[in-house]
Amino acid sequence: MSARIVIVGGGSYHWAPRLLCDFANTPSLADAGVVLHDLDADRLKLMEELGGEIASRRGIGLRTTAEPDRKRHLLRVWIAPLCARPLPEVFAQRFGSVTPGDRGGITVKGSRATIPFDA
Repeated sequence: MSARIVIVGGGSYHWAPRLLCDFANTPSLADAGVVLHDLDADRLKLMEELGGEIASRRGIGLRTTAEPDRKRHLLRVWIAPLCARPLPEVFAQRFGSVTPGDRGGITVKGSRATIPFDA
């Protein structure tokens, strides 16, 4: 049974190519199934094609698929550091705010939207 790897932010021009090459160069992951998730469908498609090209050139069974379903992906975009990019206004209803550092997941009345990191 081959591994299944999911990359959230899989359209990244910085990280996705490096990760795909690392998977291809790791014998135990050379036949893995890689699922890419990203908000940018164009970049996602390019990284999917890159994964296929890497597998083809290396002659390995690495399978790369893109998951452009934004609704499914956006449920995972509920933690945002202050340096994150703002979301389009249309997402304010779901996240409460589109401002980085001020948005959270599904809001429940009486809950806190922050998590203390001091332990």
